[in-house]
Amino acid sequence: MTQGQHNILVAEQMIKSQIFACLYCAPIVLAIAVVLGSEWDRHCDAYLQLWLLGVGILQVIRLPLRVILVRKLMYYVNHQAEEDHFQTCLDDMKRSMAHIILSFLNFLSLAWYLLGIVETMRSNDCEAKAPDTFKLSLALVIIFLVFLGFSCMCRLLYICLVCFHHAMLPPVPQQYQGFFMPNSGASEEVLKEIPTFTYSQSDDGNPITSSNNTCAVCLADFVEGDKVAALPCRHYFHHDEILQWLKDKRTCPLCNTEVTLQSLREDRQAQSTPTEETKTQNELVQESPVPGADTLPVVQRQPLSCRPPRSRRPPRTRRPPSSTRSPK
Repeated sequence: MTQGQHNILVAEQMIKSQIFACLYCAPIVLAIAVVLGSEWDRHCDAYLQLWLLGVGILQVIRLPLRVILVRKLMYYVNHQAEEDHFQTCLDDMKRSMAHIILSFLNFLSLAWYLLGIVETMRSNDCEAKAPDTFKLSLALVIIFLVFLGFSCMCRLLYICLVCFHHAMLPPVPQQYQGFFMPNSGASEEVLKEIPTFTYSQSDDGNPITSSNNTCAVCLADFVEGDKVAALPCRHYFHHDEILQWLKDKRTCPLCNTEVTLQSLREDRQAQSTPTEETKTQNELVQESPVPGADTLPVVQRQPLSCRPPRSRRPPRTRRPPSSTRSPK
């Protein structure tokens, strides 16, 4: 099971839990409306009518908030985005106002149900004066206690199983760790996108200086010919060491910055695209005239020819005429 498939399953479970909560609150609100409509004037020594009214209001307010969260999760599942998009979706959902208000209302509902337990237990004549109100209050209190006990029992069982696994059972093989315990490390696609270069001290473009000449994973200095990996946060490590690190944790060992596919692609695009400052400098160099360019002589180049050059003969020198002639 890959990390993306695990994220899809987690999102689907969250959607099912929210839908179950919506379906659970609908009959409760309907029952509270019917009971309070028939026995609102029948007061007793406990404030069960007001407590039921508060339960109904909390359920109605939380319903649209749950629908908003379900829509966000459905958008992620339908589009099946990249693996690192799931964590982004969860972070956005936790920072949203709907999730904050829903968390506050859940805490308030827990306190309100504890108050209902006290009011139900201390009532003496409510069963006789308002029997439907008392029965509904008692039923909601029992359902709340059952859910609370089941949740606590599941968490306790999970803790016991984890402790038993670490104490008694052998470690899970590496090929099955993604199935039992989903890996929080980077995916194979992210590891393949990490840029690398060969370390050389004589290279003028070497980004490694004397201040960062040590790999933070193995604590060894870079030597000539080492294969070095560069992260988007501009920290450098031995290639094999950082790959082993990122398989367990998807963050930089030094600054704890998350290494994602999007950050790697943005860093590569930023390195390949010249900055505005570089563009401005290039334009100034092209536009600035060379001093004395107008006074330089213009050299006309002869057109190239495919024929071999002709060999020129040296000019003939004429002999000066002799003053005396030879006798005949």
